[in-house]
Amino acid sequence: MKKAQWIDLFRGIRKSIGRYLSLLFIVALGTAFFFFLCSAEPDMISSAVKYYDESSLMDVRIIGTLGLTEKDVEAIEAAEGIIKAEGGYSMEVLSIFDDEEMVFNVMSAGESINRMTLWEGSMPEKENECFMDQGFMIYKGYEIGDTVTLTDESGNKPENLKTDTFTIVGSGTWSWYLSWSRGSASSGNGSLAAFMVVPEESFDMDYYTEIYAMVNGVKGLSTYSDAYDEAVKLVTERIEEIAGERCIIRHTEVYEDAEKALSDAREKVTSGEQALADAEK
Repeated sequence: MKKAQWIDLFRGIRKSIGRYLSLLFIVALGTAFFFFLCSAEPDMISSAVKYYDESSLMDVRIIGTLGLTEKDVEAIEAAEGIIKAEGGYSMEVLSIFDDEEMVFNVMSAGESINRMTLWEGSMPEKENECFMDQGFMIYKGYEIGDTVTLTDESGNKPENLKTDTFTIVGSGTWSWYLSWSRGSASSGNGSLAAFMVVPEESFDMDYYTEIYAMVNGVKGLSTYSDAYDEAVKLVTERIEEIAGERCIIRHTEVYEDAEKALSDAREKVTSGEQALADAEK
C-alpha cells in the first residue's frame, strides 16, 4: 500500500473513531464468544464423564414386564463384559404439593451402582425415610425433616410400597438427571417432577423391576464417544442372547406360582365346603 493510501486510511479512522471502535469491539466480542463455545463443550463433556464415573452410573439398564429375580441378576453378571450387576426397584407415584398433582420416580438405593451425591442430611435407612431431589427441594421450599405423602392414581396408598408417608432425611443429586428436566412420565400430567430414593425395604415386591449393570473397560471413556457406544452395544447384544431363555424361565415361574395359588385357593374352598357339610350334618 502506498504512503498516500496509509495517510488517507488513518484520516478516515480519526474522522469516525467511534464507528471504527464499535466495529472493532463487535468483531472482538463475536470472536471471543465463538472461542468460548468451542472450548466449553470439551470441558462440559469431561466434567459429565468424571461425574458419571465417580457416581458409578449404570452402563446398561435391563427391565422385564414380568419382573426380574436374583437369578436374572446372577445370569447378567456372569455375561462376558459385565463387571457388576444389581437388582433395583422403581415406580411412578403421585403426590400433591400446593394443590398441584406431581409425579415422582421412587427408586431403591443401590449398593455400589447409581450412587447419589449427598448435599445435605444423610441417606435413608428406615423404610419410612427418603432422599429427595435437591432441585425439587429448592423449587418447592422443602427442608430436611419434612414429610412427603404418596398416592396412586386413585388417591390410595401405592400398592407396592409398605408406607405412603416418608420423612426427608437427605437431599442431593443423581448423575442420571444432569439437566433441570426429569423426563416424561406414564401417569399424572405426563412429566416427572422429581426423583426420590428409599431403602429396598420400603418396597413390598417379590421381584426386581430393573437390573443395573456396569460394563468392563469403559471407565474413563467419554460417554458420548463412539468407542463407548460400541463397547456397551457389544455387551448389550450378549445380554439379549440370554434374554430369551431367562424370559421363558421367568414366565414358567410366574405360571407355576399362579397355579399353586389357585390350587391352594381351591383346597381352601373344598375344605370350607366340607366343613359346612359337616356342620349341616
